[in-house]
Amino acid sequence: MSQKCLLSTICKLITSSFNYLYHTIKCRKIDYFHYDKLALPNYQAPEGFKSVFLYGQYKAVAKLSGRRFNFLTDYLEHGVCFSDNPESAPLMGYISRRGLKRVYTMGERRADVLRRYLNNNNLTADVASVGPYITGVPHFYSLEKLQALKNSLGRTLLIFPTHSIEKSAINRNVVKLCDEVDKIRAEYDTILCCVYWWDIISAKDEVNYYQERGYKVVTAGHRNDPKFLRRLKDIIWLSDIVVLDNIGTNLGYAITMNKPIFFAPSGNKLYCGNGDESQLSVQEELQQSVDNLNDRCAELFGHYPPMITKLQLDFVEEYWGSN
Repeated sequence: MSQKCLLSTICKLITSSFNYLYHTIKCRKIDYFHYDKLALPNYQAPEGFKSVFLYGQYKAVAKLSGRRFNFLTDYLEHGVCFSDNPESAPLMGYISRRGLKRVYTMGERRADVLRRYLNNNNLTADVASVGPYITGVPHFYSLEKLQALKNSLGRTLLIFPTHSIEKSAINRNVVKLCDEVDKIRAEYDTILCCVYWWDIISAKDEVNYYQERGYKVVTAGHRNDPKFLRRLKDIIWLSDIVVLDNIGTNLGYAITMNKPIFFAPSGNKLYCGNGDESQLSVQEELQQSVDNLNDRCAELFGHYPPMITKLQLDFVEEYWGSN
């Protein structure tokens, strides 16, 4: 690396780190009900370390692994990747970076995939599965505060609509999802709709639509917010039932927190790309894996009223692991 490039890299790291610190301080006391204050488009993570700063999960990994997270030598997958193809590993971040000593993921099934990737590429990092990250963080609010909120909300249904990300295209049918929810809403006092930060910015019409249907919109915050996972833990805790229309990391989190799931697929499709045509086949294979697992989820979780079963627990154990 030339001296000019090195200087540029250092400058980006410094400026992005200050940006991260500024927004982290700004958002540290804002809760999930103030979704408009948490969806900040300019919230940056330190340059060169973006994937390990996502959702504040490095703190959960430190707790669950019993060792301090080292940003220079440790790496984590920021969510559940449902592919068994070792070549899917780079899609999640910089696992191939030289100098890494430890790699963390949630489930042992995925850990085996990562070990195969590392072995295939002559990389020597150790891989550890630590279970669902959400078990490694405290709540955003105290349990006393949460109980007071729960008392005011009453019996609560929580919706997680399929979320989009930057540089992605999504085919999302929110009307169908809401129609499914409204078939059972009379049994609940409150409908919470947890919307991803990017959708709050890019799909304001959908946010307005949820509110027009009488739902209370919440968010866990920006993906770079270190308190994202803590807010998410509160949001799930406040619910009595969780409704999903697509498989995601939140499914395993909800079951881990003993919240039954009603799976109501609405035909959503998220098309992601990172601009690397060499990985197009891997991305397509991953999408097929997600489609197949959505069919499996429809069988496992598609019954109302929902009840947590042994088959569901086995499914979560398979992909999210346990601690």
